[in-house]
Amino acid sequence: MEQKVAVLQKELDDSRQEAQHTKAECERDVKELNVQHGQQETSLKKENRILSQHLEQEKNRTKAVQAMLDEMKGKNESLSKDTQPGAERLWRKNMKHAEIIRRNLPLLKRDLHPEEVLDNMWSTGAFSDLEYEICKEEDKKRAQTEKLLEILMKKDEDVYKQFCVVLHENHRHLKEQLDKKAKHEDSPSLVFVSETEVQERVSIMEQKVAVLQKELDDSRQEAQHTKAECERDVKELNVQHGQQETSLKKENRILSQHLEQEKNRTKAVQAMLDEMKGKNESLSKDLKDIQQKFEALTVIHTDRETSEKRDSLTSEATLVEETGCVLKTSSDCDTRQLLLLPCLHAACKPCIDQLHQKNIVCSCGRDINMVEESGTVDFVRRNEILFAKAKPECEYQTEQCKGEVVHHCKTCNISMCANCTTKHETTRATFQHTVVLAEDFKKMPIQERLGLSTCSTHHRELVKYFDKQCNTSVCDVCIKGNHADHGIKALDVAFEKTEESLVNKVRRHKEYLEKIKASFRQQQTRVTELEERADQVKKEIADVHSGLALSLVQRLKHHTQQIEKQVEENRSILRKDMECLETSSSAVLTTLRYAERAMASTTHAQFMDLSSTIVNKIDEDLLRALPEDSVKTQSMSFIHQGHRALHELVEMFGTFSTSDKGVDELDTMPTIKDLQNEIFIFKDREKDFKMERKRLIENATFLKDYLEPLGIYFLDARKIDRSSILLCIHLKYDKDRVNLDWVHINTEGDLVNRESDARPAGEGRLKKYRGTCSTAPLPRAGCPQYWEMESRVSQDKPLAEGLLILEVGVCREEQRDVSHCISGQPSTWCMQVAQCTTHGGICRDTWKEGKYVSCLPDTLPNTAGAAHTLHYGVVYDDARKKIVFIDVKENKVMSTLDNVDSSQPLWPMFGVYNSNLLTVSMSLVVGSDINMTEEKKAMIVKALS
Repeated sequence: MEQKVAVLQKELDDSRQEAQHTKAECERDVKELNVQHGQQETSLKKENRILSQHLEQEKNRTKAVQAMLDEMKGKNESLSKDTQPGAERLWRKNMKHAEIIRRNLPLLKRDLHPEEVLDNMWSTGAFSDLEYEICKEEDKKRAQTEKLLEILMKKDEDVYKQFCVVLHENHRHLKEQLDKKAKHEDSPSLVFVSETEVQERVSIMEQKVAVLQKELDDSRQEAQHTKAECERDVKELNVQHGQQETSLKKENRILSQHLEQEKNRTKAVQAMLDEMKGKNESLSKDLKDIQQKFEALTVIHTDRETSEKRDSLTSEATLVEETGCVLKTSSDCDTRQLLLLPCLHAACKPCIDQLHQKNIVCSCGRDINMVEESGTVDFVRRNEILFAKAKPECEYQTEQCKGEVVHHCKTCNISMCANCTTKHETTRATFQHTVVLAEDFKKMPIQERLGLSTCSTHHRELVKYFDKQCNTSVCDVCIKGNHADHGIKALDVAFEKTEESLVNKVRRHKEYLEKIKASFRQQQTRVTELEERADQVKKEIADVHSGLALSLVQRLKHHTQQIEKQVEENRSILRKDMECLETSSSAVLTTLRYAERAMASTTHAQFMDLSSTIVNKIDEDLLRALPEDSVKTQSMSFIHQGHRALHELVEMFGTFSTSDKGVDELDTMPTIKDLQNEIFIFKDREKDFKMERKRLIENATFLKDYLEPLGIYFLDARKIDRSSILLCIHLKYDKDRVNLDWVHINTEGDLVNRESDARPAGEGRLKKYRGTCSTAPLPRAGCPQYWEMESRVSQDKPLAEGLLILEVGVCREEQRDVSHCISGQPSTWCMQVAQCTTHGGICRDTWKEGKYVSCLPDTLPNTAGAAHTLHYGVVYDDARKKIVFIDVKENKVMSTLDNVDSSQPLWPMFGVYNSNLLTVSMSLVVGSDINMTEEKKAMIVKALS
């Protein structure tokens, strides 16, 4: 059935695809026809526009010519009506026609026939009888022409135009030349156009217009014909498409009916398949999960990646073409002008000159200063390139040269063809030269093929000496000139000495190369050993992981067997309970059915007789005991005992090492037994620690009673260490450093904002800071230190914005006397009481290393006559690097400053201000005088935590 449905569905799809394909072809053909028709119509319209434009242009030209013709006719008529033969014509000031004749004099004198021109000019009245006779008196033609032209240049433009009419009839090329010159001189009025010429132009234009009109008509007819054909093809395609569409619709209806029947048949089968799929999906999902986990545990495969070959130590980045220029920056790069660089590469002179730089960078990466390195000619590469030509050309260069080289003259160092060789051997100056075959010359070493070197200064002289001072080879002329006193040596002697030195260096270089090769072979051996060792380690890793995977699989089988065993036990219990329930259900159904039948099929008397039996049976069924639900499915679960620990162990399992120690020695991770032993040891130590802690607490209780009178408190009695001790240090005002210009210390030991009457001598007094410091810096005790200040403030006048009342804090020694307060300085931490510009009242501002931190309003009123007592505390903990400012009266923390730099000693500072507005008396509360309550301790602990 499914096969039939598939076949019908396939046929239906094929028919639909064929119909769509046919429809698409029809639409494509129609589109193509429309496009072609549109293109043809566009081209025809374009041609029509062009033809119309041409026609309009020709009409305009015709109108212009006709206008000119009418103008000339009018002029001719006016001339013919003139009845005064002797009257003088108006002489025009514009004599451009004379300039035109003057510029064309050579041509007119050469080609003009004066007889014909004179007769026509006299017959038309342009020349008088006297002028005619003057010209005729000249014997020669040239003289007559000159006289005619001289008279003509004195005449007006009308005579010149009559002259052009005569030339048009007899000397047309001369007239065209004069017209061209007139147009060039911007004198179009001097250009003569005859009526015949106008008529000729008009007839030519009319012929062109007729041709264009005919082409336009033909194109229109062709466009109409093409349009009719396109419309006919479109109609035929529409008819065919309609027929095909009708047949396809009919086939589609038939196929749709068959398909609907097959769909109804397959619905039942599909319902069964869906039911089976639902069951199979859950089973396949479980099976897939199990397979994935199993494969993850069992499939351990370590693929060895292909090692890259390391057969050479030569870097490709440093390889340079041996026989060329390394720069190649110029289009004129010339290998005949190669210069040797210090890195033994070469660059041609045109490329170096084009860079216009002092330094150039070679392709090997070396930076070369071309000012210091003048650049020696690279004779090696130049000679190699010179003799590397596949087919050398003949260099003798005679007229008999045939091109193909067959000989080489070693004396002249030139290649020659056969004809040039004959010429060379028969010449007296060269017949004794050494000539060899070109093939034999090519096989010779380059050194033997080279000719004798000539002097770079005297090109005809051979070099015979070497100037060591100038480092150049010289000739006989040079040693007598600029190189006379330079310690000249014979070239052969210098060459032998230099060659011997270079041979020794080359030998040492070869030995060094052998060392490099030996080292390279050693490294290759190391690479091979490394890869072999890596293979062994990979095999060990694979074996260990395979063993672990096998253990996990065995553990999986064990767990699976346990669950199957438990499920089977519960399944047998449930089966027994189900059998019992089925028996009870059958009995109950039998009773119910019989009771219903009795009520429907008996009379009242009969029913009364049967009722007792039915009731007894119902009571008997109700007494049946139902099995208890002893199997709890939710109680069955898998406890992931050690799962997280196993994951952590797997993540930490194994590591890679390059140490020479043994495997067992490097394995320092403890086993579970080791951990259990350590736990037992830890528990024993914990007991000992608890006992020791109990003993310390008892001792601390004893010490507490002894230390608190000394100003030493335990912040946490349960924690016995240095960080839990609070030290109430005994600070004192440094009387020797008090700035007596602003403050003083009274007899009660308080710091008062009034200048002192007595001025004891002392060089160490503060000069800028309006207060004093402590007698010593804060010690680095490693535990919190605490002190308090109690200040009595009496206001005489209200404070203006930003004015200070008092300041407390700490700073480094060099910051103590920089300004009147320490708040704006680096390495300072302080709290100020001042008039606040933000809140408009008295506030407590906190500063850290010259930067503003926070602002907390105070209850002190800013009014005259107000009196108030301020009680603040400061905690300094060098271990935690913190300073805490506390309001003792309000019993709260005002601010905590972190990251206090205690690398250098910090000095407590105390400042009181503005004696003209208020009176401040600040006293220190230190040591055992501090009232240390439990609440205050808790507040300090919280601020420091």
